[in-house]
Amino acid sequence: MITLLFTTLIPVKAMEYPDTVSENVYVLDYDNGQVLMDKGGEERIYPASMTKLMTALLFAENTTDWNDTLEITGEMLEGLAEANASVAGWSEGTVLDRNSVLHGILVVSGADAVNCAAISVSGSVEAFVDLMNEKASQLGMTNTHFVNPTGLHDDDHYSTCKDIAILLQNCLSNEKIKEVLSTETFTDTIGLTMTNTWKKALINGGYTVPGLLGGKTGYTNTAGHCFASFGELNGMKIICVTAAAHTSMYSNDHLLDAQTIYTWLENNCQRTKVLKGEEELKTITVKRLFDEETITVISPADYEMDVFEDSSLSIETDLPNVVEIRSKAQTIEGTVYVKDDNETVYSTPITITIPREESFFQRIILRVQEFFE
Repeated sequence: MITLLFTTLIPVKAMEYPDTVSENVYVLDYDNGQVLMDKGGEERIYPASMTKLMTALLFAENTTDWNDTLEITGEMLEGLAEANASVAGWSEGTVLDRNSVLHGILVVSGADAVNCAAISVSGSVEAFVDLMNEKASQLGMTNTHFVNPTGLHDDDHYSTCKDIAILLQNCLSNEKIKEVLSTETFTDTIGLTMTNTWKKALINGGYTVPGLLGGKTGYTNTAGHCFASFGELNGMKIICVTAAAHTSMYSNDHLLDAQTIYTWLENNCQRTKVLKGEEELKTITVKRLFDEETITVISPADYEMDVFEDSSLSIETDLPNVVEIRSKAQTIEGTVYVKDDNETVYSTPITITIPREESFFQRIILRVQEFFE
């Protein structure tokens, strides 16, 4: 009997990373958790409007009917013009359904939509920020601290590309958010048409990003350009977070970096079956009292992972070569290793069960021997 569970992730060995303008990059396959690129992914960054992913997630989690309406109040608009914040363009007294508010957050990055969501959920922006930090802790975003729900700069408002990838992965588990992040245009309750900022920039800049499905950009003078995106390539489900592209406000280097990274993955990496069901993993000799036999440990199922084209994979296990039979069944634990040029890139625990000695007479002898061991 064999139990094989792929639970232990070790970042895959990758070919040389492509050059990027963004100082920080973190890329993973959100289907299996493999890290495909890590360039300062755990260094602190200023997330700018990528912050709004958390705002949207909490708003969605606190919404049961997207047709319910909310009214824009003066409190929701206070200070936004002075901060030069991007807005959806609503005025005090405007009544909108929740669907419009979510699109205002993610499609045009509207700070008025953000404050509307925050106040509707928690009663005040300050209370909502507390909720944001609680959620970040729950999600395992260990190097993140929020000061506001918009992403406007504050030295104490920070995150990492890895933490934003965790956040985006959780957002993608919500089908509504995933849909909105991919929206190109949307007309809200009052007839105002929104055009997705990153999609518009892609088209205007003539960029081609293979497999890209959606995302959320961000920019402040201090943060530089940021982009949290997701897509599908060669059987892989990709999350790519870039930050700190310190170029002019009007540049699109974060989109250029997305083009570079997704193209690099398209040309060099794909989901590959590295372990086949019924494939032999190891042969073990089982020593009995008067003879011996061999058993073959086989994989109980297929297993796939993302593999770079220059990889040379092999499968190894540290299960013993020889096992002595006992009077009772034995459970033996080991590890299966997927290696690339002798470097472990993936590992998983494996458990095999060696049945007890079948002969009653020989079990009696074994019990006596085991008693004196």
